[in-house]
Amino acid sequence: MRGGLVAVLLAGAAHADGVPKLPSGQPVTLQEVVWPDPAAPGQKIARFRFVAPKLRKGGGNEADMMALCEAVARPAIAAQTAQVDQIVVSLAQMPLKLGERRPDVVQVFEAYEIDDGHCALAGL
Repeated sequence: MRGGLVAVLLAGAAHADGVPKLPSGQPVTLQEVVWPDPAAPGQKIARFRFVAPKLRKGGGNEADMMALCEAVARPAIAAQTAQVDQIVVSLAQMPLKLGERRPDVVQVFEAYEIDDGHCALAGL
């Protein structure tokens, strides 16, 4: 199930002040939110997909990813009635289809759980 109205609202907020200034200072926009299908069995994963044109290979994205989880994903999930077990935050240099692999485009992903009201790295 795609993000629907919530994704539209968040995308609009991303261009205003909905997406925080990241610790790295790199610009970022919300591409989409993919909510879990409530009828599907198994773990319920909400995917928050962001575009960061200046994203570079290598580490150093942890603080940015956490900031996006805390400032964008966590409040959006709190506003939903759907059950979410895990949050996946992703950054890509350019918009890509969900699951698309392009060796020429840097992509990073991180999984989180809500623990005591805050994002925490998921125990994978």
